[in-house]
Amino acid sequence: MRGTRWLLLVAIAAIIFGVGVTYRKQKESNRENAPAAPEPMPDGLSSTFKDWSWTKKNQTTGCRIVVSAKGMNQVQDSSRSEISDVTLQMFHKVNPQDLECSGKFDLVRTAAGTFFDSENRLVSDGDVFITLGETDPPSSLISIKSSGVTLETESGKADTEKPTTFVFKNGQGSATGATYDPGTKDVVMKHDVIVDWEAATKHAKPMHIETPTLVYHEAAAEIDMTPTGHMTRDALVFDGENPILRLIADGDGHKFIKEIDATHARGSDVTPGRKLAYSADRVWVFYNDDHLVERIVAEGNAALTSTAESSQTETSQTDVNASRVEMFFEMRPKENDAGHMESQLARVVCDGEAVVSSKPLPVPGKAPADSHVLSSEHIVMKMRPGGKDIETVSANPSGVLEFLPNVPTNRHRTLRGDDMLITYAPKNHIEGFHATNATTTTDPNAEELKRKRPVSRTSSKDFSARFEPNSSELATMEQTGSFSYQEGDRKAHANKATFDRKQNVMTLDTGAGVSDATGSTSADHIRLDQNTDDFVADGNVTSSRLPDKDQKNNSSMLSGDAPLNAQARKMEYRASKHQTRYEGNARLWQGANRITAEVVEVDRDKHTLTADGNVVTEAWEQPKDDAKKKSTAAVKTIVNAPHLVYTDKDRLAYYFGGVKLERPELHLKSKELHAWLNDSKAESQLEKAFADGGVEISGARKDNSYSGNSEHLEYYTKNQTVILNGGNPQLRRSAGGKETVMKEPELIYSLDDGNLKGHGLGSDRLPPKKK
Repeated sequence: MRGTRWLLLVAIAAIIFGVGVTYRKQKESNRENAPAAPEPMPDGLSSTFKDWSWTKKNQTTGCRIVVSAKGMNQVQDSSRSEISDVTLQMFHKVNPQDLECSGKFDLVRTAAGTFFDSENRLVSDGDVFITLGETDPPSSLISIKSSGVTLETESGKADTEKPTTFVFKNGQGSATGATYDPGTKDVVMKHDVIVDWEAATKHAKPMHIETPTLVYHEAAAEIDMTPTGHMTRDALVFDGENPILRLIADGDGHKFIKEIDATHARGSDVTPGRKLAYSADRVWVFYNDDHLVERIVAEGNAALTSTAESSQTETSQTDVNASRVEMFFEMRPKENDAGHMESQLARVVCDGEAVVSSKPLPVPGKAPADSHVLSSEHIVMKMRPGGKDIETVSANPSGVLEFLPNVPTNRHRTLRGDDMLITYAPKNHIEGFHATNATTTTDPNAEELKRKRPVSRTSSKDFSARFEPNSSELATMEQTGSFSYQEGDRKAHANKATFDRKQNVMTLDTGAGVSDATGSTSADHIRLDQNTDDFVADGNVTSSRLPDKDQKNNSSMLSGDAPLNAQARKMEYRASKHQTRYEGNARLWQGANRITAEVVEVDRDKHTLTADGNVVTEAWEQPKDDAKKKSTAAVKTIVNAPHLVYTDKDRLAYYFGGVKLERPELHLKSKELHAWLNDSKAESQLEKAFADGGVEISGARKDNSYSGNSEHLEYYTKNQTVILNGGNPQLRRSAGGKETVMKEPELIYSLDDGNLKGHGLGSDRLPPKKK
């Protein structure tokens, strides 16, 4: 029993020992395997975490905002937490109107920051990296690097006042201060913004942008610059107020500028041989698919200046002003570089009080050509390939073209018409002009003003002009359809008129006519020299000239109370000498008196008239007293001769070459005849006549008739007396059935009563000297 108890004690001892050993081993094992005791909490912290994350819904978009960090320490007695290695994902919709959020997000990363839980605000003083439009795989639109960023974790809005740089697929930029709002997808670059946009294609050029403030609207694909923006692209410079850049995507994550829209804008483009500048209250610049300028629209006080350098010694400037100017560009091979394309100005459309002026720029040693100013409601300029020179300019529905002289000898000219078209030769020289329903005004130059030359005006249904090569000086004008011309009291009309500026000659064709205060002329064709006022009329010429007012007691062969009228095939008038020549079946008449001949010349300075070839003069005599007119028949005198010379000084008409004189009571033939005319107040135009050489006379009065011959004859109209002398005078008379033949050295015969006398030749009967 006691042995059993011993065994029991041993067993208990063994168990106790075993338990003790086991406990010690377990204790040692637990000690070895027990986790390390946590380090003491740093002073000032209430909690600390590793691999911390936080998720919340964006109150604007309804999409998740996820903030994660490698470490997070919450400050004791505060809602402020210090986080490190921070990543923020702001998920958003592809389109704002979408119901579901996409897997696309904006990513924010920073090495360290402070999170204010109660304010839903994260602040980082270090570098912050923001990437917009992250996807998997990444396809970023824009990435931003800055510091001193404040991030609203509930809305995702980020803001900083520190220097900021940004990079996008098409370039990069910088600014001082920036804001990003994922709800509106707007990026604001606050101050001193610079953007460098890379070239979109091999033909395009990089663009450099400078602006005080820039706002990028990702959703609208627009960039706003305030209050001003400055853009340069190669030689193109653009400045404006509040410019807007509208973007277009290429489908690969790139966005390019499609349009620039700005107010109070101005731009310039300088290429070899041309300088282009423009401005307006509002300007739009549009780019094509190759990202080259396609169109520029300037609206409101639009102005365009193009300076073309045609050579090293010659330049011209074209200025355009209108309510609206639209410039169209075409892609053409670059000059001297066919492998590259460039935008070249192709067409300019101007609307609303449009004015296009072109002027030559001064060149030493060379007289400048005229300047030109075209005004119209609608003007279209078409450029030659290369965009430097003008090819055509049209104005509709009507326009006014002015030629402004740059040298004192040229004249100021104004053209008005419908459907104007101006064609240009190379080097911007005007080549031709056309218009309908046209009128012209030409002002005298300074020298002509001294001579009191009046303004000249023309009008016609159709107008064309040609200009001198390489000078833009007017060469010729052609006006057709109801052409009319007026310069002071000088007038002209025709169906067609041509003006040669170099000769200063106007040619009128078909139904032509000219007139002034002294008379008028019409013909098939008239050539008028505007330097001398001489003119030549040809074909069915008819003219009329008023009597000279300053002549007294004129003979009626040249002038009198009635106008001098004429008809001929051709007429020449020399104004400086006051000479008129009628040629080809010429016929002149003044009242009832007429002269016909092949050629008639009138010299008003010398007061002479000459006629040649089948000369016929007809003169009517009638009493001045009205009572005598009723009882006395008019007497007609007809003289035929090859030649006539009349001098008004002594009122002598000299006929020669075989003369015939016909009066009711006298028929005369001789080699030559001198006829003295009375002044216009006398009742008989013919005072006396002397005939010489083979004189033959005949006639009859009542029951008397006569015939005779001599070498010399004198005829006096006052007493109707004929005197024959010279040679062997003879007169045969028949009166009352009796015939008498008388031969004497001198015979005197009275035509009224048939009285005949014969006696010796007196000393006072000598023939006059020939003129």
